[in-house]
Amino acid sequence: MKAVPGALADGWTPKREGSGFVLWLLALSWAPAIGVPQLVAYVGVPASVVALILLRRCRLSLATVIYFLALGTVAAASLTLEGDAARPLNAGLALLTYGSLLVLVPRFRYDATRYRTFVVAAAWIAILQVGVAAAQFLVANPSPTFQSMASGDAAVGTLLTNSHLFSVKMLGLLVVLSVAALVNVRRWMALAGAGAALLGVVLSSALLSTALGAVAIAAAIYLTPTTLILRRLARHVRRLRWTIAAVFLVGGLLFVATQPSNVRYMTNTLRSLTGVLTGESARTLPGKIAATIDSTDLLLSQTKLALIGTGPGHYSSRAALILSGGYLSPHPSIVPVSLSPYTETRILPRWNPEVWSVRFQDGVMNQPFHSIQSVLLELGLVGVLIGMLGYLHAWYRVLRLPSDDRSMAAIQLTAVLTLVLLPLLLLSDNWLEYPQSATQLLLPLVLAMNARSRQLDGPYP
Repeated sequence: MKAVPGALADGWTPKREGSGFVLWLLALSWAPAIGVPQLVAYVGVPASVVALILLRRCRLSLATVIYFLALGTVAAASLTLEGDAARPLNAGLALLTYGSLLVLVPRFRYDATRYRTFVVAAAWIAILQVGVAAAQFLVANPSPTFQSMASGDAAVGTLLTNSHLFSVKMLGLLVVLSVAALVNVRRWMALAGAGAALLGVVLSSALLSTALGAVAIAAAIYLTPTTLILRRLARHVRRLRWTIAAVFLVGGLLFVATQPSNVRYMTNTLRSLTGVLTGESARTLPGKIAATIDSTDLLLSQTKLALIGTGPGHYSSRAALILSGGYLSPHPSIVPVSLSPYTETRILPRWNPEVWSVRFQDGVMNQPFHSIQSVLLELGLVGVLIGMLGYLHAWYRVLRLPSDDRSMAAIQLTAVLTLVLLPLLLLSDNWLEYPQSATQLLLPLVLAMNARSRQLDGPYP
């Protein structure tokens, strides 16, 4: 079969391959995420996609382009209806912070040989990054055990920023490498990388994301009806259940042995949260939950907000926070202040220096923002519906991938786990706007969207 003609097509031709793009994105996602250097990743990811297109090293996914154009239409309508309250600078910055989503657009041939190289590269990155993180941890702590609840904050690898981001990236590598080892793709290298990634998750001590990730993986592995959905992968999933159980056991023992104060903190948080929800306690809800409830009430109070939101960069997205003047500490003079009324009245009262200077109030559970909330309030239910259609389309494409060899099976299974993992992880922070997290979390889907077996020819289905 011949490739579908035209630039906007889900097809490929042998002369137009951009598979090296995957390794470049993996490396770029580990660029520092603090200060001016973070612009390397912010600009580098969309610039790399544009370069790939201009150099004719790929085709474009027609479906994905349509989804993005539809979201752009919703954003334009929302900003227009905001009138004088609209902040063009916020919308412009949101285009940059969400720019990493462009990695879903290119289409190029990706086969088993290149995937094996990707697994080796991911394993080496996990090993090297956890080596750096371990050194950072030991410099900050006189012993290999956690001396305080904030001990894990030192373990950030080359990201040079908060350990929460490091933890999420290690969790993503753990999924990729565990599946590769299970399916016997570069098994021993993948095992070494998976062990390093697990150690990185423990060192960084980001309890919320770790817990959400564990729940998502457990749901995907233990609750998914393999005979109905995964078909050819059923055998691998059954084996993965034992592997994941071992990982959970080892990881749990490491957490309990090295971080007793964090375990007590998590237990107390769950107990107090349960008390608030059942009416047995008058304690205030954690900031993230309180902000989510407040945001839902706001959404339901106005038809315009419910349908198309406040506009990109106008509520709790990273763009809105960066331009608020009260999020970065200190706020750089080169970054203008463009404060949205919604951010000022709904978000900053719960997240400012007076709040995060109080011990235990600066944790992730008290951050009044996450990607699900940001997208819902800035693009409304229409925008979320478009995003859900794209999400379901990704499921359709992943489940249609023929797992006729080990590499294809590994790519498909990793993408399935990622699709289950993403919605829960997006409840912990604005991960879609960090290029370092968004790029790595989306890479398994990029592989699945472009994977082709050697036996197959012609355009993508």
